[in-house]
Amino acid sequence: MFNTSRLPKYFQVAAQLRHKISVGEFRQDDQLPTEERLMQTFGVSRGTVRKALGVLLDEGLVESRQGLGTFVKTAVHTTNHFSLISFNDEMRRQGRVPTTHLLQNERQQPVPLRRRAKSYCPNQRETHRAAMRTRYRTG
Repeated sequence: MFNTSRLPKYFQVAAQLRHKISVGEFRQDDQLPTEERLMQTFGVSRGTVRKALGVLLDEGLVESRQGLGTFVKTAVHTTNHFSLISFNDEMRRQGRVPTTHLLQNERQQPVPLRRRAKSYCPNQRETHRAAMRTRYRTG
C-alpha cells in the first residue's frame, strides 16, 4: 500500500472521504458527518477537517449548505476501465474537466528482472521514476 505519511493530513482526509464517495458509502445528496465527527474519526483538528472539505468543495464533489452541513453534490460516474480511451479524453467526452494531483514522485532503482535485460550495462547508473497521482473531474 502507498505510504501516505508524507502527505499533509488534510489531503489524506480528503482522499479518504473521496474514496468513500467513489465506492458509494456516501451517495449523491447524502450529508457528510459533522466536523466534530470527522475530527474524531480521523484524529485531526477542526482546521484540518475544514481544509479537507475545502478540497472536496473545490473538486465539486460536495457542497456546503449554510446551517445544514456538507452534502455530496456529484454522483460518481462509472466508466468502462478496460477501454482504450484515456481518462482525460473520457472526461472531455462527458463535458467535464479532468484534473490531476501528483501525490508522490520519487526516483527508484530498477527491479532485478530489468537488470537482466540485454541492454543493461552494470556500470550505468539506472533509475526510474515512480509517480502516484489522484485524478478527478469537475463539471
